[in-house]
Amino acid sequence: MRICSLGILVALFQLVPHSQALDSLNADEKYWPKDDNTLCTTDSKTGIRTCYPRIFNATNEFQLIMPGQEIPRGLHVQLDMGTGQRQARLMAADDSVDEQALAITPAGSNVIERMRICSLGILVALFQLVPHSQALDSLNADEKYWPKDDNTLCTTDSKTGIRTCYPRIFNATNKFQLIMPGQEIPRGLHVQLDMGTGQRQARLMAADDSVDEQALAITPVGSNVIERVDSDYRSQQEMLENNLLDTSNTHKLMGFVINAGNGLVDHTMRAQLDRELEDLKELAYDTQKAERLIHEPGAVSALLRLSDPTHKPLPWPAYTRQLSSIVLGTLVQNNPALQGIAYRSGAIYSLIHILKHEYDARTASKHIFALSALIRGYAPALEQFVDLDGFHLMHDIDSHTSTAYSGGEVECARLDLRVVRLFEDLLNPEFNPNVNQNTKFQIVQFAAFWCNTLARRLINNTDEISEGHGGFITYERRVPYLDSLQMLKLTHRDTCKLPDGFEAWAQAELSRISDNKDEGNEDYRQALIDLDAQALTVNN
Repeated sequence: MRICSLGILVALFQLVPHSQALDSLNADEKYWPKDDNTLCTTDSKTGIRTCYPRIFNATNEFQLIMPGQEIPRGLHVQLDMGTGQRQARLMAADDSVDEQALAITPAGSNVIERMRICSLGILVALFQLVPHSQALDSLNADEKYWPKDDNTLCTTDSKTGIRTCYPRIFNATNKFQLIMPGQEIPRGLHVQLDMGTGQRQARLMAADDSVDEQALAITPVGSNVIERVDSDYRSQQEMLENNLLDTSNTHKLMGFVINAGNGLVDHTMRAQLDRELEDLKELAYDTQKAERLIHEPGAVSALLRLSDPTHKPLPWPAYTRQLSSIVLGTLVQNNPALQGIAYRSGAIYSLIHILKHEYDARTASKHIFALSALIRGYAPALEQFVDLDGFHLMHDIDSHTSTAYSGGEVECARLDLRVVRLFEDLLNPEFNPNVNQNTKFQIVQFAAFWCNTLARRLINNTDEISEGHGGFITYERRVPYLDSLQMLKLTHRDTCKLPDGFEAWAQAELSRISDNKDEGNEDYRQALIDLDAQALTVNN
């Protein structure tokens, strides 16, 4: 690419604030605010947390720019396109201030190219430099988010402190929806950007959307005009084999699963059934295909029967039960219309029955995923869950994970954390604001009980489960417990009362791990500090 082509980055500085434009280049790095003046990031390989000033402090020497740092104007910034890393220093006497807004360092090279502002075809050119989804995501790089698990991201409102979690992969429909911070955007969508607010929305391509003009639609400030959208790109689902994308074959896949759920497929065909379910799991991420699949007569009931460990005459093996619940949860998650179909098919009642009888820890975790996908954001499902005493059932499951399930200590610990995260979502009023008064009352009551339960577990005993990540103990239970307590203290301030002795325990733990040089303690230490700073003293 010519130096003039690289002028796209300079032009980008005319469209967004200087610091935001710079920050967009490392948009895939995760960071979050510790306080008003400090940001933190966690190394994805080692799990080590690093905190640093929000505003970059420049010297006469090049220094690495950390994720999310605000970069004062007038600095000499160097970008290595091979690694994506950026460095900056104060401008030197021989630095031109009218030519060079950003230095591009080719991969493996120390040569700094000079560049001038070229054309405003910046967004199309930007898609030549980075993958499509990363280019889209870079436009909102100043928004803070972090991974809750492999499939979920979270962000915290800087004003209210309320945490919101959402799918890592954006689920498109026929209507424009807001793209949340950090979401991966499948290729081939119609994306709308308001340069005034920086907000982005996306929907599925319509029949009249051009596919040969523009890679990203730009909505001028105050304008509703949508430009045509390009794409030579194809979505992830479009890269599946053709037989999976064909509507008749999609119908055939679900038809086989429905027959299996109705007892018309022999257990000797288990391998084929597992393959069909694995293919359906991939298709379920596509909103249009999910709608077709779940509208197949008997689809929800068949999936529930395949998940049931008490299914007669013979239940399907654990892996098949896992796949079936994963498919059901993926089909309905974050889609109220499809959640409604599953709800009206008796899915809440069936999943509670399934969880009462499941004996394999990993499989129970997948059932909880399906239950969470059905309930989150869909008030009727949460109301029925509460009416069926779902909170206490899940608490009972969580209480005996170490003795009642097969799968080993690690799988039981994961099941425990799945329950903790489910409660964290269901007890957060932001997720389900429109439930009836009885459900609200039950949520408040259980939140008080769960707050006390988590605190006492921490005080009394929490087994440390380590899988050898980096050779250090990861405190896989303690950190989520503390995170959940922090959420409860913020959202249920009047009822979440920590028991006597908790503050003394927390201070003792901080002192203990401060004397321990094991870097694996950092997340645990930070969770203790965050709870103490933001929630421990609130109405306690």
